[in-house]
Amino acid sequence: MRIELDDLAELARVGSNYPRFVEWLDRWRDDELRTLPIAQENLRVRQGRCQVLSEIVENLKDAPDLLKQRTGNTPV
Repeated sequence: MRIELDDLAELARVGSNYPRFVEWLDRWRDDELRTLPIAQENLRVRQGRCQVLSEIVENLKDAPDLLKQRTGNTPV
């Protein structure tokens, strides 16, 4: 799904203005990935959580550059 320009701008603002939040999500994802190989229960749920966290972190980190590519502007 292609992200709408307004949503991309909001992601860029969050990533730029709240870097500690992005770092926390990144650490959460890393923790989930570390424990995934030893998960005994709900493996698919945990895999899905890892996938979603990875995509959110990636989008937050990439949003400023993607916004600049699409509009020529950077977030405030």
